[in-house]
Amino acid sequence: MQKKLWGLAGLLSLCLLATAAEAAKLAEVQAAFNGSGNPDTVTLYGDRLSGNSHYYHNLLLQVTDSEGRLKTAFTPSIRGGYFPFLKTFTLGKKHTEILLAVAQGEADKDVAYRLVDFSDAHKVKETFTGVDNFGVTTTTQ
Repeated sequence: MQKKLWGLAGLLSLCLLATAAEAAKLAEVQAAFNGSGNPDTVTLYGDRLSGNSHYYHNLLLQVTDSEGRLKTAFTPSIRGGYFPFLKTFTLGKKHTEILLAVAQGEADKDVAYRLVDFSDAHKVKETFTGVDNFGVTTTTQ
């Protein structure tokens, strides 16, 4: 009986190891919030939908200090997409937010944008949301 239980436990362990997915690091930027001058690292993580897909879902933004300690984490309202990237966006002289852009389909499809304010680690918020995204138009010169 003990061998059968160990065999079942071993099989379950192997199944869990085979199905566990580690989030991929998709993008990373340095930003100094609150005008402190000490840059934090903002990292975007996500889970690949399937083997060769470029679609990532379960997106998560993490902010760590210069010593690698986690300050906060935030789940953006974008559910997923292709080729996500981050960029710092400065409003005024000292207020920095993070621009998250995620393609929603092929090259000619929409891109979802969000501005995320990390200035208060306890009240992280999107200042440019999905509703705002509907009104965005772009022009090229």
